[in-house]
Amino acid sequence: MGEGHDLPCPLSRDSGGLRVIPGTHRGHGPDLFAALRRGDRSEDFRPFGMRAVEIGSVALETEPGDILVFTERSIHGSLGGGIRRHQVWGNFAANPETERHLAQIKQFYESDRPRIRRMVQKPLEGGFKVLDF
Repeated sequence: MGEGHDLPCPLSRDSGGLRVIPGTHRGHGPDLFAALRRGDRSEDFRPFGMRAVEIGSVALETEPGDILVFTERSIHGSLGGGIRRHQVWGNFAANPETERHLAQIKQFYESDRPRIRRMVQKPLEGGFKVLDF
């Protein structure tokens, strides 16, 4: 590659910028977005009668060096990214105080969902350990 081709670039709605669906961070029920949380990626998936990419979202447009912080409960994703779209991420959780919270953390890192497995694979390879409860 030529000089400068691997440098991060600004991200917009059309170039791979992160999109979030407003209100999906809220934890009270009923969860009107439960169908989206299941992560169905089939071509015929039509929540609310439309393709998932047609559902209203807000693009969080960024410049290199910007930091986005949000709860994983927010339904989020990006479309149209390329090789210059860089991502560095970390997960933070409150000190678990209940058995339910411990189970949620463990469930996230032991997920059988391919997307979640890809997200946690590098930290696991790097020495991150899932605690046995």
